[in-house]
Amino acid sequence: MSFSQGPRSLERVCDFITDGSHFSPTPQAEGFPIVNAKDIPNGRINLDSCTKISRIDWETLKKQNCAPIPADVLLSKDGTIGRVIVYESDLGVVVLSSIAILRPNNSIDSNYLAQVLRSDDFRRQLLVLESGSALRRIVLRDIKRLEFCFPEQKSEQITIATILSTVDRAIEQTESLIAKQQLIKRGMMQSLLSCGIDEHGKIRSEHTHAFRDSPLGRIPTQWDVKRIEQIARVSYGISDAIDPNNSTGTPTITLPCVSPDGDLILCPEKLAFTPTKAVKERDILQNGDLLFNWRNGSQNHLGKTAYYDHVGIFTHVGFLLKIRTFEAECDSRFLWFAINDIKSKGYFLTAKIQVNNTFNSSELRAVCLRIPPLPEQKIIRKHLDAMEKEKNDLNLRLFKLKSLKTALMQDLLTGNRLVTPLLDAELTQRAGTI
Repeated sequence: MSFSQGPRSLERVCDFITDGSHFSPTPQAEGFPIVNAKDIPNGRINLDSCTKISRIDWETLKKQNCAPIPADVLLSKDGTIGRVIVYESDLGVVVLSSIAILRPNNSIDSNYLAQVLRSDDFRRQLLVLESGSALRRIVLRDIKRLEFCFPEQKSEQITIATILSTVDRAIEQTESLIAKQQLIKRGMMQSLLSCGIDEHGKIRSEHTHAFRDSPLGRIPTQWDVKRIEQIARVSYGISDAIDPNNSTGTPTITLPCVSPDGDLILCPEKLAFTPTKAVKERDILQNGDLLFNWRNGSQNHLGKTAYYDHVGIFTHVGFLLKIRTFEAECDSRFLWFAINDIKSKGYFLTAKIQVNNTFNSSELRAVCLRIPPLPEQKIIRKHLDAMEKEKNDLNLRLFKLKSLKTALMQDLLTGNRLVTPLLDAELTQRAGTI
């Protein structure tokens, strides 16, 4: 692979670099689309989110070079900086000044240029150039001066862009699968946690099964409504202040260890350590314990709950309440799903707002939930665990694909790796099966 002799500026590889309209035409209920940075979120123009303008304004902006043509590369430069798309077909749009229009000359392929603009090295250049406190922006003058190296042979550029685009498509497809799986899981949780499963493995319905009234609405006749204190013991964690410089003692789970979705992340940079002599037996976590975030500066994080199932001795900070179920009353994994379900529906958003949002142990103990008999809890949990595994598998696949894309960009866009060995089907197969 032969790269250009030294870096070249964007101005040298483009026939034309400009931005869109610096005034905003009056929006119309119907009309022609004008594109802003917000309208290119995922590598394509979202026409549904575009503002509509009149034909007169659209024709005026088109005459002022605010309309891209096929093969132009669009780069968001105001507000949300660094979104990139290749304008592959004429959609009849014009753009606002938040978007730069780059028209490559014959020395560079449009798709290759788009991949360069998405690279980490290029994004670092953009970050250096950002200005503005209320609204981040990059001026055209600086964009034109941005530099990069690239292969002299256009065929090599096209090959590199094709390889990277193959991985991009695999990433996009995986993200789409994750979104669909989340919708399916949300619906399944709603059905399982409100109707349950009968003896034939079917989700109950009031049309075919007996239901009764309860404080939480209609529930199967076999179910009860119970307070958390009736099915579990709730206790606080380590109340002593955490010393961030302490690296010895008992590993201590902190708030950052619990994701908003209830995943437990025990990486070293998120854990703290408590002197062993300060940790009582009651502070040690057991497999199946739940960790409920009862106090947080963000309402979105308030109520996030993790399921603990790890080898080793761990304790937890005081802002995480420990919920330990009574084994004869409640399956802890079922309870984890139930608490995260009501959080996803905004249950804890009604908590009182102080300096921090709080939902203390007394309030948590009083929370009422629909509780099926223990054998049915375990069946429901098995169904939801299967969906949870599918979610985790998809997220792992997405992580591997993004790591592959990052590595390939680093190698192929810098000339560290030759294109030729990648031309066979192996790469395509790898991207499609991760």
